[in-house]
Amino acid sequence: MIDYTTKITEELLNKIQLIPVTMNTIMKSKDYITEQNLYGVDAIHAATAVIHQCDEFLTFDGDFKNIHIGIPIIHPEEKKFHP
Repeated sequence: MIDYTTKITEELLNKIQLIPVTMNTIMKSKDYITEQNLYGVDAIHAATAVIHQCDEFLTFDGDFKNIHIGIPIIHPEEKKFHP
């Protein structure tokens, strides 16, 4: 029998889409580096989410606690999730 955590993990992994980094992403990430003081990799993640019009940005990364990128930033450790 598959436990609940395994089931949820599999469902989430099936929804992940890998998106290649483009020059447009890199150029957009520069704004987040200079204006939001994000590290390069974090800025690329944020730019990718914005460019691809994600509904939400899910992260456990504390560097995103006070960042504004135009889409909701969700910190799972601060919320209670229910099945």
